[in-house]
Amino acid sequence: MKKTTVTLLAVMLLALSTPAFSNWELKFGTEDERVGVLAPMNEEDFPDGPGAFRVVENDLWVLDSVKGRVLCVNADGSFSKVVKLPGLKAEFVLTDFALQRSPSGTVEAVVAIDMRAKEIVVVGIDGKELRRIKAEQMMQLDEVDVDTEGQIYVGDYAACSISVFSNSGELLRTLPWQVSGFVADLANNLHMLDYKEGSGHALVTLAKDGKEIARQEIGLPDMQNPRIWNVNAAGEKLVSFVPPSGDPSQQMVYTFSAAGETTGKAAFSNPYYINRFLAAGKEGIWLVKADYLKAPDVPVRVESVALTR
Repeated sequence: MKKTTVTLLAVMLLALSTPAFSNWELKFGTEDERVGVLAPMNEEDFPDGPGAFRVVENDLWVLDSVKGRVLCVNADGSFSKVVKLPGLKAEFVLTDFALQRSPSGTVEAVVAIDMRAKEIVVVGIDGKELRRIKAEQMMQLDEVDVDTEGQIYVGDYAACSISVFSNSGELLRTLPWQVSGFVADLANNLHMLDYKEGSGHALVTLAKDGKEIARQEIGLPDMQNPRIWNVNAAGEKLVSFVPPSGDPSQQMVYTFSAAGETTGKAAFSNPYYINRFLAAGKEGIWLVKADYLKAPDVPVRVESVALTR
């Protein structure tokens, strides 16, 4: 399904109880402890700032797209890790990143995609390049995820497909995709969404070999532009939609149980300029609040909000 152009920026923690320490603030600047931002070259362009956010346990991970690095920010706001992405071309466009985790959940490596160079780079937490994959057969690299064994999934928005690469960089297969997000879980299954006229949306689970192993019909046929963001260890899914009004400036986020039942939902104003703006961690779900046109005066904030049943 077509990706909606969004018009605002917001991040909120979607949880029924929110500890005070789970809010973050990132300031813009040239200093090492600040994130980068570039003003648009003309009125038709977007400003370039942090392109994607993920949460692991209680740590915030940020793709600092302008400075070519990935940051880990602790609950107290301090930088605990800075992973510089090596070998970037003079002009790069970093659209998304993923974190390779062990089966126990420990972050072992960073996977980032450079849309301009059509490259996927895998970097250890120590900053050493582990491998680099050329994806010249792809048209528009936009999303990425990775499983615990290093198998990499890259979404091609223009081709409406997901390319699957082995941990050695071999292209294994290409899967059809409705441009609605995808998630590799800690059991190395891939989760995505499937929409059919009349019946609505379904949560689909694929095994590592690409075979479908589960399908849960969740309906909501009037909801538009779905995207799955997270699947936790209990099998609970996080999915966002544009509501039936079709207003691209507004969205709804839902959580679904492992059985496909709705467990919570909330409305939010669409984020702007950010590719990956929703994330789920140990204590809840986050989304990002920023306006890069107001940088560096107004920082990025990561704030919390409660789901309703």
